Amino acid sequence: MSDEGRGQSQFINFLNEMRIGAAAMGVGIAQGAFDLALTYSKQGIEFSKKIASFEAIRNKLADMATRRLKWPNFLFTKQLGISIET
Repeated sequence: MSDEGRGQSQFINFLNEMRIGAAAMGVGIAQGAFDLALTYSKQGIEFSKKIASFEAIRNKLADMATRRLKWPNFLFTKQLGISIET
């Protein structure tokens, strides 16, 4: 238990912690989706060409990889004491 009147701030802190956990799960899901998309693009064939040879697919995979690398850094800002309030 804690001091009277601190319930709201404790609840906000709890929600921030849960938000970080949910975001971490999202990063894991995104990693799995990227891995599957990359594997499929290397194996799949359309119009007698590998799917990975199409520029639009390569651009989409590059975008996925860039976004995937950005989020883990955001998630660990809490450990450094940087506010994650939006």
